[in-house]
Amino acid sequence: MFLALFLGGSALGAAGGWLACPRQAPGPELFDFSAPQMALNVGISAVPASIVAAGLAAAIFSHLAHSSGGQIAGGAGGNLCFQAVMDLPLAAALLVLLMAHFALALVIVHEARQARHLCGLDEVKMGAFVAIGAAPALALLLLWVEAGLFFNPVVIAALLACAGLSLKALQTLLKLILPRRAALPAPQEGWQKTQASLFGTIASASGPQLVLLCAGCGLAMVLPVYACVLSAAINLAQLLAGPASGLVSRGPRGLFMLQAGVSTGLVCAAVLLLSAVYLFYLKLGRWYNRRRTDAYLK
Repeated sequence: MFLALFLGGSALGAAGGWLACPRQAPGPELFDFSAPQMALNVGISAVPASIVAAGLAAAIFSHLAHSSGGQIAGGAGGNLCFQAVMDLPLAAALLVLLMAHFALALVIVHEARQARHLCGLDEVKMGAFVAIGAAPALALLLLWVEAGLFFNPVVIAALLACAGLSLKALQTLLKLILPRRAALPAPQEGWQKTQASLFGTIASASGPQLVLLCAGCGLAMVLPVYACVLSAAINLAQLLAGPASGLVSRGPRGLFMLQAGVSTGLVCAAVLLLSAVYLFYLKLGRWYNRRRTDAYLK
């Protein structure tokens, strides 16, 4: 169901984007340099979260398969094959990773061309480092979890695709980001350079926009792990527990409420934590900027 909704929603979104402006000549792009760049930050959050989701899917369901001898008895009768338990959560996590990795590879090219100062370009450089390290990190994590996964065609295809995207990000870093960074003027010496190093562009950000950014990043951090791993683990746990769990006996509604409560709680916790950290950092940056400006004027 997740794969059907994810792929169907992606196809509808792509069709809607294409139909929004059919056969129109591209005009000048409107780009708000003062707003947080949602696509870049969400991509930076989603790629590591998807790698963690793939590792957890491999570790959890591989352990279940080995401990049950390849089959898991269902509470309602019958057996669940290991492949049905193992392949779909891992395949879903790899699919989410590939789409997030592809989006990040596109975004860093766009953001690198739009950057007007070193602070903004350094944020793009961080996104490039995340995209470059995605393929090695995924390979090392899967190798550590279960070396036998490298005989799985789906895993091999995903690793090859990630490797290609990582190489593309490396090319973007060497051919576009670093030359542009060398051409941009460096911050002035003194407190302005220190402020740029410590706070980047956050000191001039807007509080509500920063909270919106944290909401997007919180969703990107939680949902790959939840949708690909935790939701399947909850369903499987309730299936194995059978009527003794109390949720199965109440039908789909009890299980739905459990899934909704866990997913909403995790998302809210991630958003609140990120918002608290970033708002504190925003206040600290503004305090430092105001303090040093007053000292400079005096």
